[in-house]
Amino acid sequence: MTVDINRPDEDTMWKLLKENPGNAVGAILRLSWLQGMTREEICSLTWGDIYTEKKIIALKDREIPLNDDTQQCLHLRITASSNMSPYVVKNIRWPWPPVLFPDSFGKRWIEPVCPMCG
Repeated sequence: MTVDINRPDEDTMWKLLKENPGNAVGAILRLSWLQGMTREEICSLTWGDIYTEKKIIALKDREIPLNDDTQQCLHLRITASSNMSPYVVKNIRWPWPPVLFPDSFGKRWIEPVCPMCG
């Protein structure tokens, strides 16, 4: 069985990142595309897992070097929020549960802000 993956080209991805500097979509795109994190890892990521001084994201089974663009996005998220969740990306579509589940974001979640994703 083959699986077709519909991904935007690199120029489109950089454009999407530029258009979403500090929102949840920008964080998800950066964590997945630039940091190589899975949906499960992104959904369970807490602010306590991010070590800006050491420039790493510490997960249960690995450490990921934190790139500058992702670090800036996360900094914008944390400084702009008045009601900070312990999760880096919280559920913004429904009030409960506050945490995202891996199957709760994907094309339908990101599509409204990046229709060029296809």
